[in-house]
Amino acid sequence: MYNLSQSGTVTRDTFPHVPAKKPREDNRKFQAGDRILVSLSARRVEEATVKAVIQQDNETRLIVDYGHDETATVSLWQVRRE
Repeated sequence: MYNLSQSGTVTRDTFPHVPAKKPREDNRKFQAGDRILVSLSARRVEEATVKAVIQQDNETRLIVDYGHDETATVSLWQVRRE
């Protein structure tokens, strides 16, 4: 953002560096049959049932069943905290 100073010169607002938050440790454990809320897209949250828990690329992923005959593979960040 730019500001016009009293002398007529344009100055740029600067902000101090703020370090990013460390990702919080996700110690939640899931198993087949658990009922969870999953964020599938920006505005779509579905209630789902965990069908399997898999390790893929050093990340835990869940295979879930939602709706009528729909399945998806989701990351843990997509699971809503209740």
